[in-house]
Amino acid sequence: MKILPLKEKKWRKYPPVLLLICALILMFSSGCVTAFQDENYVPVPPEAKKAGIKFSEGKREIALNGNTVYLSYPCRDGKIHRIDLPFLKNPELNGVSRRRVSPGNGLILIDPGHGGKENGARGRNSLEKDLNLAVALELARALRKEKYQVALTRDGDKTLSLSERSAMARKMNAALFISLHHNASANSSSSGIEAYSVTPAGAGSTNSPDEIDSKTYPGNRFDLAGKRLAVLCMRELIAAGIGPDRGVRQARFAVLKNAPCPAVLLELGFVTSPAEEKLLADPSRRRRVVSAIVKAIKKY
Repeated sequence: MKILPLKEKKWRKYPPVLLLICALILMFSSGCVTAFQDENYVPVPPEAKKAGIKFSEGKREIALNGNTVYLSYPCRDGKIHRIDLPFLKNPELNGVSRRRVSPGNGLILIDPGHGGKENGARGRNSLEKDLNLAVALELARALRKEKYQVALTRDGDKTLSLSERSAMARKMNAALFISLHHNASANSSSSGIEAYSVTPAGAGSTNSPDEIDSKTYPGNRFDLAGKRLAVLCMRELIAAGIGPDRGVRQARFAVLKNAPCPAVLLELGFVTSPAEEKLLADPSRRRRVVSAIVKAIKKY
């Protein structure tokens, strides 16, 4: 068989783009290349379909009972990632609570974020640390009125490290850990609320999806229980007219990943939004926030 020099080959007269297209067609037809396939992706479970969850192709956001919830991985070709399967097989997360919390049974540790030397986010007329504490004190009073056992990581303007907060939860054998915060953004029009539970091992967090961490942290023992509390808190807050809904998210915040119990971190509004900052100082709004969180805990 005679091998022609490259410059003599007849196919050199065809445009490179056309040759590339032909090559791709041959590769697909021969099975060398297939449509998106990943053994980590599985069909959407029937439980999720029954719950009426709405998926968006290529996105992590789903709509669950009208609320936004972020998955660990985006939906692809109508399939979901295995890491999200336990949640989607039980969207209401019934029966996942690792420890029963009820009046007189199980300590709820409330954590007002920042404090002391750490001001947190700064608004025109307020500091995050003060807003966090105001909500925490009122939440503690409301829960005690309902006969729940409650403690606070701080009840004044005190500096606490993140490790100290987690250590308090371990020492007190807390059944739930609720960290209260207020948000900030360089964009003064940003507004709304967020609820965070710990990111599962092997996934990226909502705000940094490409930063995959396969390590299992203490808080990962309570992945689904924490997510249940976050979903319930967001649902009740939105029902109370607190919003807009920025979604139930996942993060590896220190107080979440090192928690010895189901834990959530709530971002209750933006101090950097002039309009929302005024609302954050309104006692009636604060009462609605507290009432919503109490309702969520009761349903938990």
